Amino acid sequence: MNKHAGTRIALLVTLVAVAASGVSCKDIQGTMEDYANTYLITYKMLAQSVVSPEYWEHFDFYRDYPYRVEATISTVHGAALQLIPSEVSRFEAETVDTRIEQAIFKDEELSAGDPMFIAGGTGWSMSDFAVETNEGYFVEVPEGASGLIRDVWVDGVGYEHTIIIKGDNTKEPWSRRNATRDAEKYFRRDLLGAWESSEEFREMLATPELAGICSDIIRRRESGYYDTDFGYWALDGDLRNLYATAESLGVGSEFVQRLYDFREIEEGRPSWANQHPVWIGLFCSVAGALLVLGLQRVWHAVRSSKRRDSRKEHRRSKPKNRKKRR
Repeated sequence: MNKHAGTRIALLVTLVAVAASGVSCKDIQGTMEDYANTYLITYKMLAQSVVSPEYWEHFDFYRDYPYRVEATISTVHGAALQLIPSEVSRFEAETVDTRIEQAIFKDEELSAGDPMFIAGGTGWSMSDFAVETNEGYFVEVPEGASGLIRDVWVDGVGYEHTIIIKGDNTKEPWSRRNATRDAEKYFRRDLLGAWESSEEFREMLATPELAGICSDIIRRRESGYYDTDFGYWALDGDLRNLYATAESLGVGSEFVQRLYDFREIEEGRPSWANQHPVWIGLFCSVAGALLVLGLQRVWHAVRSSKRRDSRKEHRRSKPKNRKKRR
């Protein structure tokens, strides 16, 4: 093969790859629009069904409806939705050839230095802070990771609207099912945040018997602990403790009761065991094997003990043969 033929083949491969990515990104636009619509409808329905109208003012995201949705799809890595308060609802999409982090946060030096945050996992959120990246860059969202960013300032630029960013540009992470799950997850975080800004929370915080419980709940919310598998169920116990203590003291706890109502809506979520059958299966297998080994050792010990006792009894009952003297 001569040099020119090799160049033509390489160019053809490149064009095919670009065309394939373009088709993929074009296909995902409809999926992301469905995701955005499902997310916005689900969040709004949750706010209206779980929270009384007098508390709606504490939900910034709910108060800012309707939204203009800007979808950014990277041919290199990731995709994102920017939900921007607007007079009318509309959806826009664009395709970029840079990583999604660079496309959203306009970091021209993305390849230089280290990221300030490596946002692995799913369901995390960043909000209410400002950073200067200097020689590094703001955030790296690995493949399979997803989260929400809002009310942040990066290198003097404000991102006060909601950004849902994922390290994937394929359809499944942006499916309607995941839109519903994400809306429920972020609404749960906003629900605790809205409670924190309510008059009921301030009254509880002023009550010595409740102040420590309230502080622990807010600390765990801000740390993201309640977004973990174990933390999700720990929230039930924390709310139950707070509600029972408030009721015993005669302190108003209507908002906490609303939190309970939302937990009832979420009862359809499978338990940690059901979500992780492989780990549960492995644990049961190991536990079963250890139990069998333990029972075998006990059985062998009992049999050995019985054999020793049998020999002793046999020696006692057996007559002794004495030699006669001549």
